[in-house]
Amino acid sequence: MRPFAIIRAIGIGGLGTAAAIAAHGGDRLATDPLWLLAGLAGALIALAASSSCWRLVAAAGAAPPPLPLPLLAATLLGTQLGAHAGLQAAGAPSHRAAAGTLALHALLALAAALLVRLLERKAGRALRARATLSPMVVEIRRRAPRAIAATRSRPPFPVGGRAPPEPA
Repeated sequence: MRPFAIIRAIGIGGLGTAAAIAAHGGDRLATDPLWLLAGLAGALIALAASSSCWRLVAAAGAAPPPLPLPLLAATLLGTQLGAHAGLQAAGAPSHRAAAGTLALHALLALAAALLVRLLERKAGRALRARATLSPMVVEIRRRAPRAIAATRSRPPFPVGGRAPPEPA
């Protein structure tokens, strides 16, 4: 599942970027289209990666084990650090309030980690439901041609009795 790990890393990077943009942009996300565009780009990267991961997991029929939550949160904090450096290099202003900025980044990393964990759990549940439904679907598909053929051989109305009256 090597492609899965790469795509998951890209998704985590996109989430970290979106969180860093949210931490740095603050209320500018609503007023400055450039900040909004940067935040949306990170979120769209994360969304595209999660969609690709789901396709890989669905095709394989099994999901790899989820990352431990502390490792996931630390990774997201690291991606925010990388995005932070990129924002600073691009000339973006620093945080408006210096107090609590590290706590804000940590809180956003934890929130994103919980979101990833929630998505992984939902994917696991969907795969388990799919595995239990698979035998039923196969059985229904196996019986369907005979059931359809049986209904086609009979007319939709009862036949028998006398003929209709002749026209006058």
